[in-house]
Amino acid sequence: MGRSCKGAGKYILVFGVSVAVALVLLILAAFAPQGRILDNLWQSMDYLRMEGSYPHMADYADASRLDNFTDILMLLEAAGTNKQYLGSVLTNPVYVYDEAGADLPMLLENYLNGMPHDSVGFYVRYWMGFRVLLRIGLTFLSYFQIRRYLAVVFFLLFAAVLLDIAKRVDGKLAFAFALSIILVRPHVIVNSMQYCCCFFIMFAAMLFMPFIHKRPEWEGLFFMEIGVATMYFDFYTVPLITFGFPLVYLCALRLQDGEQLCAKQLVKDICLWFVGYVLMWIAKLVLTSLLTEVNAVANGWNALLGRLGVTHTEGLEEFYSLELAMERLGDALFCDPEGKVIFLAAVAVVVVAVVWHILRRRDSLTAMKSLWLL
Repeated sequence: MGRSCKGAGKYILVFGVSVAVALVLLILAAFAPQGRILDNLWQSMDYLRMEGSYPHMADYADASRLDNFTDILMLLEAAGTNKQYLGSVLTNPVYVYDEAGADLPMLLENYLNGMPHDSVGFYVRYWMGFRVLLRIGLTFLSYFQIRRYLAVVFFLLFAAVLLDIAKRVDGKLAFAFALSIILVRPHVIVNSMQYCCCFFIMFAAMLFMPFIHKRPEWEGLFFMEIGVATMYFDFYTVPLITFGFPLVYLCALRLQDGEQLCAKQLVKDICLWFVGYVLMWIAKLVLTSLLTEVNAVANGWNALLGRLGVTHTEGLEEFYSLELAMERLGDALFCDPEGKVIFLAAVAVVVVAVVWHILRRRDSLTAMKSLWLL
């Protein structure tokens, strides 16, 4: 019992330090030079208006659509976080101008002009830790320059992970990983600040996996911290990849060394990631409610019920549909009828190849049984 409490204490201590560091980083970011940040935002406005809120690129399919609307919201939040109102690091204010309505570029332009706002909303449910890096970036670069260098960082990390996998496991696994990234349109991802975040966390976590493999005593703590970092930085995109891909790589490293995969450890890692993710969210709501005038706990709870479909927002009933979700997923995967044929034909080829390999090698079924966790 004593050893168990001591182990739990380690997790509690690290989590507490993580929350404190997260808050301090946001406070420090608020002291970044506001004038230079606003100047660089001004340099971005013409192109932001030219692109619009949801521009399509490459093949102009819906799956190739950028979410500039959210990127501009991120820029608004970054600009509104400053030392003049330190409470902004927790309340995440959005300054509203009635004439602009939901036109976010106009909202940003009015804010940059220093116009008095008509009202203010508080986006308190999220940490918006991206503001730390975004305010630093905007001190030196415009929004479109940031997008350019995000692409460079994305592909450098991607290349580093591929090299690491090929070196420590084999080229086949590296190829499979490369294919999994290629199929989710990296050329689109790198043109959006919002889309990039979880991929950066995932790549970084994968590069740490060889270290964790050699020091299993840090494994649970590491996955909890990945959950914490995902909640802190991500603006709610694809959080599951931040533990899914690293966990697969860790399993591959163990198999390469002749180790057996342990279901108990796998479940523990997933649960600790989830605990870190959820507790970090709760910590944000509690801190905001305690330290500011905004009741973030009630706000977050009501939003959670809405996102889970327990309560429905009037006028949006059509979107609470599993069938619609599957249709949208199909649109993203196939894009058009021809794409569906190509995709399903490729799947059929893979299935035939696997079946042929199993029939050719009698030990294949035994090997597959040992990999059921993977």
